[in-house]
Amino acid sequence: FHKKFTHSILLKLLIHTACLIERTLINGHELKIISEDDTRPSHETIFHVKKAFKNIKTEFGITVSYDECFFIYDIIASKSNNCFIELSTS
Repeated sequence: FHKKFTHSILLKLLIHTACLIERTLINGHELKIISEDDTRPSHETIFHVKKAFKNIKTEFGITVSYDECFFIYDIIASKSNNCFIELSTS
């Protein structure tokens, strides 16, 4: 992404990333996104999000799911008010 993030977006990304690591390592849960609309990022966008989180995969052994990538994309695109979050126990 070639975008300068606001402090608000950076804070959301930091908090989400910390919770992603904790949620996955401790509880084994991942987020499932239920969108009010069917707007989904392209596979290229998901690829770039996964690439940005490569160090998390390396350091913690966590694979960032498509739904997690979608939520991260949603934070970056500042459209998070259009989505609901649901925790998956599987």
